Amino acid sequence: MLGKKLITLGLTGVGKLRGSSYLIRLPARFILRHKVLITVLSESLAAIGIIAAGASFTYDSYQARQISLTGAVIYSTPSHISLLVSNDGGKDLVIKRVSLRSGLDIKSTVEIDPKGLLVAKGESKILWSNKSKLNSTVQYQAPEDGEEPFARAPTSPCQALIEYVVAGHAPRTAAIDFVCHAATLWDREDLERVENMLIRNNKGTN
Repeated sequence: MLGKKLITLGLTGVGKLRGSSYLIRLPARFILRHKVLITVLSESLAAIGIIAAGASFTYDSYQARQISLTGAVIYSTPSHISLLVSNDGGKDLVIKRVSLRSGLDIKSTVEIDPKGLLVAKGESKILWSNKSKLNSTVQYQAPEDGEEPFARAPTSPCQALIEYVVAGHAPRTAAIDFVCHAATLWDREDLERVENMLIRNNKGTN
């Protein structure tokens, strides 16, 4: 009886081994039968990877060659203006000159640091003006309840023209559109100056 059990176990073990070996041989047979297809598939995947890497490199190179400056007006008065400028390109640039234009015949020069303003690629900076004569190109702000009546004056389209340079390229100009008052505005200092002039003239005539 014991011998029969051993024989039975032995046969069962052999069956298991044979089954295992058969299962192991299945992938091998599949690979051998379809080795051409697998080779083509692997080569295709490798080619796709190379193309994707090349496309990424080309895009990065293209981005690095781009030159772009954008901005917006933050604050504006008859004597000062501040602009938020962003270098969206792939090269550093230096802002050299800024002017404001209203229509075809009104142009105001914004006084900035003579050294210019460096804006590195991918950076944003605030460009503050020095005291300037911007009376006819003051940004219009929509009035709120309780504000002075002049804030409801007619408006005019205006532009901030930003001249900048990039190494190895000709000077460029970026235009920022904004809305101006359709009138000449004076700040308190200008009004005081005019008032003093009128007082002196009146004293001279008396």
